[in-house]
Amino acid sequence: PKDHSPRLEAVDTPFGFKYAAIRTPDAEADLYKYVRITLFVAPCFAFIPPFRQGRLASDTENQGEVVVQQAFVPIDDEHNWFFTFAYNRKGSLPAYWRQHAAEFGISGHVGRPVRNRANKHLQDRAAMRDGNWSGVVGINPQDFAVAEGMGPIVNRSREHLGATDVAIIRYRRRMLAAARAQTPLGQDGNIAYERLASDERLVPLDQPWEELSTYVEDVTVTR
Repeated sequence: PKDHSPRLEAVDTPFGFKYAAIRTPDAEADLYKYVRITLFVAPCFAFIPPFRQGRLASDTENQGEVVVQQAFVPIDDEHNWFFTFAYNRKGSLPAYWRQHAAEFGISGHVGRPVRNRANKHLQDRAAMRDGNWSGVVGINPQDFAVAEGMGPIVNRSREHLGATDVAIIRYRRRMLAAARAQTPLGQDGNIAYERLASDERLVPLDQPWEELSTYVEDVTVTR
C-alpha cells in the first residue's frame, strides 16, 4: 500500500506477544484495512509477515510468498547472534529475495558481516548526495548500523520512545515481567509452536485484528 505511516498495536500472548501494523489499502479503503502481524515468540524469535512482490502474500496468485523467521541468540552480555531463516511457500526463493539477502553482506568469517562499524557499514556518501537518506543498502543493514553505532550498553532511561516503538515497549515489559517471575513465558503446554505463523491480509474495517489466528492448520508435524 501507498500508506507508509501505519498505526501500530500490540497484545500479549501465551508465547510472548504479537503486534500489527495497520494501514489504509490502496483500494476499497471504505471496506478494509491492510494488516501485517508480527509474532514475538519467547525467548528470542520473531516471525515476520510474508514478503510479497507487488501483491499480497495471501493472494493465491502470488508466486513470491517468502516467509521469514529470525532468532536473536545471546552470546554474552554485549553480543548476540542474528539468524534469519527464509523459505518460499510456493517454490524456490525468488530473485528479489536473493538480492535482499545479499544486502546483509555476510562473509565467510563466522559471525562478522562485511558491513560493520570498522568500515562504517560501507556507507555510500555518493548515494546520499543523490538522495539516499542513509547510504546503507537494505533495512536490516540500516538497523545493524544504528544498533552497533550506539555501543554495547545504553542507558535506556534516557530514551524517549514514541508511537512507532510499540513493539519495543511491549518486548521490554514482557521480558522484565518474565525476569521477575511474574509472567513466565512459553510454559503453557497447549502452545502449538510448530503451527505458529505471522500473517498479512486485508481485514474488514469492523473486525479486530486480534481475532485473526496466529496458527496454521495445514502443517504436517514429525516428531
